[in-house]
Amino acid sequence: MNNFSKSLVLVTLLSLLTVSCVSIRVDDGATCGGSLTSVNSGIAIGSASTVTGESRSVNGSITVGNDSDVGELRTVNGSIRIGSNTTVNGDASTINGKIRCKSGSQIDGTLSTINGAITLTETAVTGNLETINGNITLERRSRVQGDIVISRKPGSDERPKEPLIIKLFDGSVVEGNIINKDDRFEVQVIIADDSKVLGEIKNAEVR
Repeated sequence: MNNFSKSLVLVTLLSLLTVSCVSIRVDDGATCGGSLTSVNSGIAIGSASTVTGESRSVNGSITVGNDSDVGELRTVNGSIRIGSNTTVNGDASTINGKIRCKSGSQIDGTLSTINGAITLTETAVTGNLETINGNITLERRSRVQGDIVISRKPGSDERPKEPLIIKLFDGSVVEGNIINKDDRFEVQVIIADDSKVLGEIKNAEVR
């Protein structure tokens, strides 16, 4: 099951809950040995904190402080913000929201959005970056070990009005490929400041 399918399953399962959860917060320096689940609120994980399970929300953002160690992060209608020097042990995904990772972070999985930008600042990702309709920016020596993949939205023939932009700055590296799977999309790849794509760039314009 791919990341987009997992997100849709999350929507279905959590929507069955009849009681809305209050906002969830993990204090600085705290350890949570299980998963965090919220429906109509966000999840805030403090600095120097540990969460061994998943953090999941439907209508809320997920924020993780600096120097933390957490499991997978999944939301539907919300952004994901990951602090500096933080490790995510798994994937981070959202449908309608942005993903932003600050300097020194490590993502041991895939980052994925449908309608949201992905921005990495001095961040290492072991998996892919995947989106349908979101710009992607890598800056300050960020590194993606997998591919950057632009997927096609199922059941839609509408041609997007604006090009999708992928930017690599400040010596950032994509070890895999950049692949545009949506023929309707004009995808532009901007590579600057000694940045590199070690694999192929498929169905996209390099600037």
